[in-house]
Amino acid sequence: MKALVWTAPGKIGLQEKDKPVPQGDEVLIRVRAAGICGSEVEGFLGKSNKRVPPLIMGHEFAGDVEQSGAGKDDPMNGQRVVVEPYLSCGECEECLQGRDNLCPSRKLIGVHRSGGFAEYVAVPRKSIYVLPESLDYVGGTIVEPLAVSVRLFHQNQRGLLKWVAIFGAGTQGLLALQVARTLGADTIISDINPSRLESAKALGASAVIHAKEEDLVQKIYEITKGRYVDLAIDAAGLSITRQQALASLKQGGTVVCVGLGADEAMTTLNFLDVVNKELRIRGSYAYSTWEFLQAMDLLARERIDRTGWVEEIPLEEGPKAFEELARGEARVAKFVLIP
Repeated sequence: MKALVWTAPGKIGLQEKDKPVPQGDEVLIRVRAAGICGSEVEGFLGKSNKRVPPLIMGHEFAGDVEQSGAGKDDPMNGQRVVVEPYLSCGECEECLQGRDNLCPSRKLIGVHRSGGFAEYVAVPRKSIYVLPESLDYVGGTIVEPLAVSVRLFHQNQRGLLKWVAIFGAGTQGLLALQVARTLGADTIISDINPSRLESAKALGASAVIHAKEEDLVQKIYEITKGRYVDLAIDAAGLSITRQQALASLKQGGTVVCVGLGADEAMTTLNFLDVVNKELRIRGSYAYSTWEFLQAMDLLARERIDRTGWVEEIPLEEGPKAFEELARGEARVAKFVLIP
């Protein structure tokens, strides 16, 4: 089979690999579509210590169940499915409380075992869910990143949201924008990439701000008529965006950090404001199974629009896509590989 294999920092290419054979608790997936995540671009550059080459990455994917380790009588054989890539133990304190995203022994398909950037991949049977008839394979690749936004709002929405500010208009920013709009919030989104800002505008952002051309916090102050925002989402993961997100909050507001920018682990924040304005600083990591299923439902009911910011390309063009994304020159926020 053909597979896109990461072999060293900055090096990824097509290789011929043996077709996986599913074991008793696994199914073999014929991959039909697989999205490239920003974290995989960091991995490609060698900035993710979780990923060790050689590795077939890919954790946002959908396809057909071709074979089950349980045999030909498995009712999942032939089904169109999406894969929930996080593997948790199901038995620890966190899992039993519905926080399987925080399982201490969690593993990720495409990081700790071969992923979806290939024609075939074997995955645990418990990780697959049947795609609704209204959802195509490319839509299936959006379930995983959308689940991150579903959790973000599920865990951090307190009452009605009037204004939401989103820092970064990549995949996570554009999905957070759309979830915020389903909740009735006015949205402000910022980025330094004009094409991504155009996508945000087309998706219904109340205002878009080019972060290098305007004073971002001052502009948010003006747009909200001095009110500032209820919820600020840092979808970039940079020191400057974390600081701007905190500075854009109204009294009692919440900033949620979901972005993981490379080499930006440490950030100095204004904790005088945190105390005096009773601000909340929250992290949001991945999602629970319930939130994964909620994301699939949103997509199946066509509440999420991928027009203009998602592009399908052949698996063979994967190396070029990784290079463009790494340079910040990609024409869209999300590339989906078609094996």
